[in-house]
Amino acid sequence: MFRHIYNGADSLRKQKAFCFLFSDQMPRLASGFWHWMIIDLPSSCTSLAQGVGHSDLELDGSAFHLRGDHGDHSYFGAAPPAGDRAHRYIFSVHALNVPTLQCDDEVSLAMYSFLAIDHSIARATLTATFSTPLN
Repeated sequence: MFRHIYNGADSLRKQKAFCFLFSDQMPRLASGFWHWMIIDLPSSCTSLAQGVGHSDLELDGSAFHLRGDHGDHSYFGAAPPAGDRAHRYIFSVHALNVPTLQCDDEVSLAMYSFLAIDHSIARATLTATFSTPLN
């Protein structure tokens, strides 16, 4: 996933780190629901292996998870309520022009996103929809 944005633009030669976000832009909440965020991924990172959402120990370098809206510092998968209309899930990766924003693991995902936007030099997104049918 990272390889595509890293090799695709000359401006990314200045990139120092990545952050990875996963959110649900569900209609019930104005702010959506943050499922997962990894920050301070080194610029050498070209992929995320299966299982990295469980522990910071699985991440490269000084990268770590922020607490999602589910209350934990880990991956929380798509799980819309049965019968709810399809939810829109957005996966995004930002290339940053600094190696870190000097945040700790207690910063909110919204605040980190706010701080990162001024340092984001490229972004790639993947949007998917998912729903759980009524039984």
